[in-house]
Parts: sequence; C-alpha cells; structure tokens
Amino acid sequence: MLPIDMILLKFTVFICAASEGSDLGSVGTLSENMQAFDEESEVTEQQSLKAPWRNTVAVVIGSGLLVAAMVVMSTSLRPPTDVKKDYDYLVNLAEQECSQPHENCMESHCCSNPEHKCFMKNQYWANCNATCNTGYQDWWDRNQKPPVTDGWNCTELNHPEKKLPCSKDSEDCSGNTECCGEQMICFIKADGWSNCNPTCNYTNNVYDKGQNWTCEHHELKCDPALSENATECDKKECCEKKYPGVTGACTFYTDACQATKPA
Repeated sequence: MLPIDMILLKFTVFICAASEGSDLGSVGTLSENMQAFDEESEVTEQQSLKAPWRNTVAVVIGSGLLVAAMVVMSTSLRPPTDVKKDYDYLVNLAEQECSQPHENCMESHCCSNPEHKCFMKNQYWANCNATCNTGYQDWWDRNQKPPVTDGWNCTELNHPEKKLPCSKDSEDCSGNTECCGEQMICFIKADGWSNCNPTCNYTNNVYDKGQNWTCEHHELKCDPALSENATECDKKECCEKKYPGVTGACTFYTDACQATKPA
C-alpha cells in the first residue's frame, strides 16, 4: 500500500498532464509513465521507512503541488469572457423594464418595441401600439355584455427621462447647464470654467471681483429653437424674451448684436 505522500504526488502528476491539454491519444503514454512511477515509488516507499521524517516533507510538498495543479486546471478550463453576450444581456435587461404588446404599460410608460408607443385606453389600462384610434373597439370590449363602446383615450404616456442633478453655484456648470438656484444662468467665464449666477458683468462681479468674464450663456435655449444661421441679434431677442427685465442677463448678446450694426 502506498503512503499518502505517494498518492498525492501521483495525483498531481496526472492533473498537471491533463491541464496541459493531453488528448485521448496520450492516455496510453500517461498510463505507461504512471506504471513506471509505481515501480519507482515502491523503492521510494522502502527508503522512506528508513527515514520517517521524509514522509512529512513529502506530504507538504505533495499538498502544495496538488493545490497548484487545481489552480492551473481551473484556469485552463475557465471559458473566455464573451463581451458581446454581456452587452446583449444588459440590453435585454433594460428592455425588460418596458412593456410587451400584451401588457399594461400604465406604469412603465414605455414599450419594448421601439416602433410602438404607450397609448392610454382609460384610467385602468394602457397598451403599446403603433397608432391609436379613439373609436377603436378591442377584443375585450367587443366580448362584454353589453359591449363596451367608450373607445380609447389615446393619450400618449411618455417614459419619464432621467434628469441630471443640477449644478450648484460653486461648481463648474459646463457639463450640466441646469442650475440649482432659481433664475440662475450658466455663464461662461473663460475656457474651462462656467458658473451659475443670476447676472453677469464683464468684470467686477459681486461673486468674482476683479476677474474677467465673457458673460456668454453656456447654452442659450430658445423656444422655438434658433437655427444654425441665427444672427447675434436673434440671440439677443431670444435672451431678452427668456429673461425679461433681468439686467445683466443678456449682456453678451446685447453687445454682440450692437457690434453687427453699422456705425
């Protein structure tokens, strides 16, 4: 009977050979090697009886080799990461939040089919359809006794958009022009810094004395939106309409419009 250290060592040799990709054709060679190893182990076993301390050392070494072999084995058998599968999984997970054509979309306000919209039938039911007809009678309405003839409300329920957190007056608002404070505007001071303030002067502002500002809005939103060919005076008109009577809100656009006029 072989001692435990011999068993561990033999098992380790077998695992290492398997982890290196040994195919079925090499099993015979491996078996022959193991047989030769058995013969050698008998001699080793006899020698170990003369030196008992070698058993302990062999057990420690064998255990270490076994752990190492198991690590190699697990690493070699681990499937490679499939990035596309991971992406598809996340996309499918997001789509699951939206409603299927046969489901009530009253709460989700969105449809799994991008070609559909969530239309309201009544206060209890909304459905994902390509279009909506106020006089439409669906299968459920037609099979009631008496049939329901109320039709559809057809109000489109839009998915609420996630809004970015607003920018504080102590932060750079170039990445998010939505200011936290009421009547605050994201003004450009210079390249690399914009800030939310109620008004802006080119210099000597209460909030930044002695410093120069461009006073241009980081994002001038107009209703209706201005075209790409909008003039400086068009922007001035938009700004004054958006901030009526607010001194210092449209300084940049007022001066830019004035500069385009003949002297």
